[in-house]
Amino acid sequence: MDGKVTYLYPLDSIKLPDELRRVYINPEQAEGALKQLSVRYARWVEAQHAAVGDAVYCNGEYPDGRTVLLYPGTAIPGAEKAEAAVLGKAPGECFTTELAEEAVNLTVAKILRPVPVQVDNDLISGLGIDGVETTEAYRSYILCQMRQDAEMEQSKMAVGFVLEQLEQNSTFAYDPAELEELLNAQREQLTEEYRQAGLEPTEDELRDGILGQQRLIWLAREVCRQQNTEIDRAAAEDEAEQMAQMLELMGEPADKGALLRDALDNACISELFGCIEGYVAKSMEG
Repeated sequence: MDGKVTYLYPLDSIKLPDELRRVYINPEQAEGALKQLSVRYARWVEAQHAAVGDAVYCNGEYPDGRTVLLYPGTAIPGAEKAEAAVLGKAPGECFTTELAEEAVNLTVAKILRPVPVQVDNDLISGLGIDGVETTEAYRSYILCQMRQDAEMEQSKMAVGFVLEQLEQNSTFAYDPAELEELLNAQREQLTEEYRQAGLEPTEDELRDGILGQQRLIWLAREVCRQQNTEIDRAAAEDEAEQMAQMLELMGEPADKGALLRDALDNACISELFGCIEGYVAKSMEG
C-alpha cells in the first residue's frame, strides 16, 4: 500500500507528562523482599496437624509404594479436594478423598511446616551477590533493582506515548481504496490473530489495525528521509534472503521483492524507535 507523511510532527513538540518523567519507589518494598527471603529459606519442622502452607506426605494404596505430597492451600489442579480433605489431619490418620478425579484412600505419614528464619548478615552474605554482605546492603541492592526495573517500564510507556502523539499529530496521504484492498487480503489472517487472543474484531478494528501498521511504516520512512539516514541495504537483502529460504522450506511462496521491502521498512522502524528512545532519555534527564 502506497502512502506518505505530508506533515511530520516535531519530536521536540511532544512533552512527557510528569507521571512518565518521574519514578517513585516505595522503600517498604525492600522490607517485603527481606520477608520473602525469610520464607524462601525457611526451616521445615514436623507438625502435628496439617494446615495451609504445610507439606503433607501421605501413603496410598499404590502398587509401586509411591508417596503423595500435598500442599494445602495451593490449589494444584487435580489435587484441590485432597488438599482440603487433609486439613487438620494428624500423622497416622487415614482419609478418603479424590486425586485427579479418582477416589483414593490416603494415610498421613508426615507433616512438615515452614518456619521463617531470621534474615541476618550471615544469610545475606550466603546469597552470593557481589558486594552485598549485610541486610542494609541488601535493602539498597533491592531498591536499586526496583528502580532500574521501574525506569525500564517507565521508558517503554514513554516511548509508546511519544509514538502515539507523533502519529496523532502528523498527517498522512493514502488511497482509501488501497486500504480496503489490503484489508480484504489480510482480513482472514488478522481475524485469526485476534481470535487467538480471545477477541472478536469488528471491521473497523481490523481497518484501524492495518492503517496503524502502515502509518508506522510511513512515519519511519519519513524520519529516515529527513535525517538522511542510510539504511544498510546489504543487511536488508540478507534478511530477506533468509526469510525467503525459511518460507521455501515450509513450502510457502516467497515474494523476494516484498520481503526486501519489509526488511528495509523494519530497518527504518528501528531507526524511528532509536530516535524516540533517545528523545525520551533526554526528556527524562531534564
